[in-house]
Amino acid sequence: MSKSLVPDLTPLSISPSLLLLDPNNPRLHSHKDDRIPEDQYERSEVQKATSDKMLQKRFNVAELIEGIEINGFIPVDHIFVRKYRNSKYFLVLEGNRRVTAVKTIIARIEESREAGQDIDEALANQLSEITVKQINDSGPEDQIREQITYLLGVRHHGSLKKWSSFARAKDIYLKYLALANQTADSFQWDESANGTGEQIARSLSISKKDVELSIRTFVAMSQLANYAPIKKTKHGMLPKWFSLFHDSLNKKNLESYLPRDNQTFQLTEEAVEKYDSLCKFSEPSGKRENAAITNPQEWGKLAQLLNGKDASEAQKQENLRLVEQDSMQPSVVQAKHKQKVNALTWLKWLENMLSITSDIDLSDDTDSIAAKDATSGILKVLDELNTRDTDPTESK
Repeated sequence: MSKSLVPDLTPLSISPSLLLLDPNNPRLHSHKDDRIPEDQYERSEVQKATSDKMLQKRFNVAELIEGIEINGFIPVDHIFVRKYRNSKYFLVLEGNRRVTAVKTIIARIEESREAGQDIDEALANQLSEITVKQINDSGPEDQIREQITYLLGVRHHGSLKKWSSFARAKDIYLKYLALANQTADSFQWDESANGTGEQIARSLSISKKDVELSIRTFVAMSQLANYAPIKKTKHGMLPKWFSLFHDSLNKKNLESYLPRDNQTFQLTEEAVEKYDSLCKFSEPSGKRENAAITNPQEWGKLAQLLNGKDASEAQKQENLRLVEQDSMQPSVVQAKHKQKVNALTWLKWLENMLSITSDIDLSDDTDSIAAKDATSGILKVLDELNTRDTDPTESK
């Protein structure tokens, strides 16, 4: 790792009043001509103008304010600052949205206090000091920003670079560990109503289910990465396989087939072996040749094979054998199974028709009750056959 990309950081508890919003924040300016001279940053009119810009709808600061007022300030994302010249102030290099939200709430609290109105004392006390990361490096500002973007895994140059699904899940996992004061070895999922999972979800404006599934997926991939047959390959566990894990862990009807602990999210040894056997992660080329699970959708087909009501237990075991031992795709096995089921169903209907017609005496009056009942039964079977034959959702 390049030493120039790793800044020297010091945690710092500080009053938000000593934090200066960055008027040259790359989010705010697209041209160098718009930049503010550094010696003017601490001027009140410059800070006011910067705050007004940050409060524009496109930055979604209003949502952050609402979240903080409801849930308190949750220090999930780091705020990076550096000393501003030789003053008492610190310039915010990353986290201007959050600092704007905090300063706005503090201003509202002060206005309410001066007007003799009730205020949220607990929130006021919490926001009196917040924790930031001070960058101690004294290099050029562009280099310092490069260091920050390296740490964050994003780029602010031009546009925000989207994280991969794997990187996003890893970030959520690390945020969870930090907030819960846990390590990878001590990780425990908190399912409580206002627990760590819920707090992370609120801070990121996503659902708790999304937080849980992201962490489950990251933990499973980390576990497979340390599985000996995969670990010894040149490619290891590749981030691009994220969706293969995500989709399988998102299916409740696969939990018994791929068992895992619902507190630590650790897979059993059996589940680890099944993942590698079905997906061929340890295949030397990294191309997963001859894998039964060729894409995420195959997990749904496998779940149908395991839980389908149109197969006996013996048939289910045979279908599973074709997937696990013959590396046949579940979708192919399911199609073959449907063909057999359809053939048997047609035979059953035809036998039913034969049973109905065998009771008919051709010498009976066609207007008799018995004849009418028989005719009605035949027409019903024919209608069912016709529906079966024309239903596009059924396999032929």
